[in-house]
Amino acid sequence: MAYMRSPHGLRPLAILCGATIALLSTAAGPTPTARAGTFTAWYCRTGSNAGLVLQDWVRFSVGVGYTLNNFDLCVTPDGRPGQFGLSLLVDSGNNPDSVGDAFAVDAPTGVRLSAVRLWWAGEADANGRVSAVTLRPGELATDPPMSTLAAYTNTSFDAGRTIEDGGAPAIYALNAAQAFSVRAECLAACRTDPNPIASFGITRAAFSVSDSNVPEGQATGDLLVDPVLAGHKSVIVQGTDRGAGVYLARVLVDGEVRASAAFGSRACRDIDPSNADPYEFAYLQPCPGSASTTILLDTMQLGEDAYHHVQVEMLDAAGNSAMLADRTVGVDNQLLPAGFFDPATRHFLNPLFDIASPRRVNGVGGGSGAKLRLYFPNHRQARAGTRTVRFRARPTVRAQLSDAQQRPIANAQVWLATRTEGGEWRIEGQPLLTSRTGRVGFRLTEGLPSRAVNLVYFPYSDSHEQAVGRPLALNVRAGAILHTDRRVVRNRQRVTFSGSVEGSIPAGGLSISLQARVGHRYRSFRQLRVTPESRGRFTTGYRFTATTRTTRYRFRVFVLKQSGMPFANGSSAVRTVLVRP
Repeated sequence: MAYMRSPHGLRPLAILCGATIALLSTAAGPTPTARAGTFTAWYCRTGSNAGLVLQDWVRFSVGVGYTLNNFDLCVTPDGRPGQFGLSLLVDSGNNPDSVGDAFAVDAPTGVRLSAVRLWWAGEADANGRVSAVTLRPGELATDPPMSTLAAYTNTSFDAGRTIEDGGAPAIYALNAAQAFSVRAECLAACRTDPNPIASFGITRAAFSVSDSNVPEGQATGDLLVDPVLAGHKSVIVQGTDRGAGVYLARVLVDGEVRASAAFGSRACRDIDPSNADPYEFAYLQPCPGSASTTILLDTMQLGEDAYHHVQVEMLDAAGNSAMLADRTVGVDNQLLPAGFFDPATRHFLNPLFDIASPRRVNGVGGGSGAKLRLYFPNHRQARAGTRTVRFRARPTVRAQLSDAQQRPIANAQVWLATRTEGGEWRIEGQPLLTSRTGRVGFRLTEGLPSRAVNLVYFPYSDSHEQAVGRPLALNVRAGAILHTDRRVVRNRQRVTFSGSVEGSIPAGGLSISLQARVGHRYRSFRQLRVTPESRGRFTTGYRFTATTRTTRYRFRVFVLKQSGMPFANGSSAVRTVLVRP
């Protein structure tokens, strides 16, 4: 009688155990690690991985004998380990020389059985036998085995049946067998009494299954089309495999797995993701031979404004892999901030950043390791790092751009960057171009606050790599304007002073002083306050009462540096008033 199968593939038996797969390590026995080309099929797994119906195994019988089925399921409802097995008995109506019963597994097409670990126990009398054998697929119980791995007659044995007590499994090399069976047989002259002739019980079994077939497939999707990635990108993977089946598709970025998707149903899953072995299942062919899946990659989790090596890989259930796509892409999710400066990294960002086009080198002789030197020209000191100027002045800055060997970098774009007190750096305006000697000179804009000044050089179009100089300190004096309504008056007449403070006015306003020159010094004779609402303007009057001889008075508005004012001390142009007695 050949294997007895149900319409669903396996004959349902009351004694078939729940089965699942999990860690290869147990309280007893070695801890093998799955590798590419090999996976583990577990049966009768105990613990948190509650068993399902016993998978892959089939029951076949020969003769007219019957089997006493009195074994527990592999995993009992309360989590205790059980077993599956059989006890062979013969009654008076049997032919005692042709009675046998067995459990067996066939390796599906494309995989082979490398080894098995059995936690099992049993016994046989003098006319019975319990054996573990390899067979050709679909053979009968009475057919000669290809190889007998273990045989027990007139004895009892225990190979790790009580796993929780530290029992070690029996390990049998199957040498790429296509079928494996554990059977109980009547050898000859078997008695007909209530005692079993041969019996065995299997508490747990683990097959090492080899698969030399490499999966095949193709990948499509926007992840493989766009040269620059942003947001979520997808790839559809369609795969086929002639062995254990297509298992997993994944996206590697710079050699690291960043997204993955499984094929198939629940059976095509690693039963115990808590360990380091992802190739543990409950079937000898756990995954579909042909399937598709979609992987979604969040590029926001990748390095920004950078190139990345992206690969799409497909794995079968034995770890054999096929690389379906391999490309280098850019990632650009974020708009460059206003001012092109990142406060988090304290680095400038390239205003002309372009990761979609081939790299361009900035300047003749440009590249990494460039150096920038900038200074204020000064007649008394050739190169100054600090300059104080009046409000309407436009000071000159000069710079030299060179490579690491001090050779000039010509026709290169460099960017002006400034930072006011309490603010962040900002790149301003359009780039400046160096001369054939690597030099550049320019004048700063008038009427802006005191600030630090620098130049920035980006050697490559597709990178934020940069060279910066040592910042210059520019102190700008506050600007003020003063007018008088009269230039000549007599004593006891009144003069009206008016004017304004130039530049931005803090929200709280500014205190300014109206001053007159007395001898060689100016002394304040009136304090005024200007506000943003008045746009910094002021008006005040003064009556001369103590001038006894003709006198020319000199007046100015003085602005002292104060909180919220981004300028140094400054004053207006001097106005004169001639007073006669």
